[in-house]
Amino acid sequence: MRHRIPGAPRDGAVASMMRRTRPLVWTAIGLVAGAMLAAACSSDSNGSSKLSTAAPVTATVAPCNEDRAIALMRSATVRVSTATTSGTGIVVDMGVVLTLDHVVARAGAVTVSTANGPYQASVRSEDPANDLALLMVPQLTSPSVKWGDTGGLVAGQRLVAFTYPETATGGAPGSTSGGFTGMVTINGAEYVRTDTSADSDSTGGPLFNLCGEVVGMNTLSARSTPVLAVPSSVLRRFSGAGAAPTSSGSGSGAPAAGSGTATRTAPPPPAAQ
Repeated sequence: MRHRIPGAPRDGAVASMMRRTRPLVWTAIGLVAGAMLAAACSSDSNGSSKLSTAAPVTATVAPCNEDRAIALMRSATVRVSTATTSGTGIVVDMGVVLTLDHVVARAGAVTVSTANGPYQASVRSEDPANDLALLMVPQLTSPSVKWGDTGGLVAGQRLVAFTYPETATGGAPGSTSGGFTGMVTINGAEYVRTDTSADSDSTGGPLFNLCGEVVGMNTLSARSTPVLAVPSSVLRRFSGAGAAPTSSGSGSGAPAAGSGTATRTAPPPPAAQ
């Protein structure tokens, strides 16, 4: 037998009350949900609503600047020396150095020096017409350069030239900077011209932009005269063809017809007595 608490509503009354209040509960839930959705939306100037989203996160790219470019290029720049001449070179691939041909032409022994010490090198290819030479340095592990586009240079653009002092035997190269003044043609060959000057040991050194991209190789010039550089397009073409094995596979190093390159290997330096 059930006992009813005095004053409590009867069962039928409870059921009737629940039926009357249920719509009010759902209405309240709907109002709360609508308020939350409205808070997540924003209206534009035309009054239309759109769902607000978080701002996209973009990667930060370090800006190009002279100090950063110099730091990048130092490890890819080497000193090239023979018994009678010296100059500079750039690492274009693992164990491969590009320099000017007059620095190593007719040389017996060629040495490539970095901050880590000297290395014996051999002349792989020469292009006398463009004064370029490619050296093989098997023990060299310095990183290679990045190439820039000479055609993208604009007047006044700041460029940096690397050079080794005439008395240096290794270590870090020095730098000098200036502005791009245009392209100049001498004896049928085109060069990059800048208003910076460098000493004679800048020959074979890189000319690069503030992103650390090589746009040319410094040529022989008199002291205190504007630097002229072989364009990067010529350098890339020669270094790519010069480093490739001969098509015959004989290892003779004979160039393809019309390539303008020849291959020779410098003999090793005499053994120390």
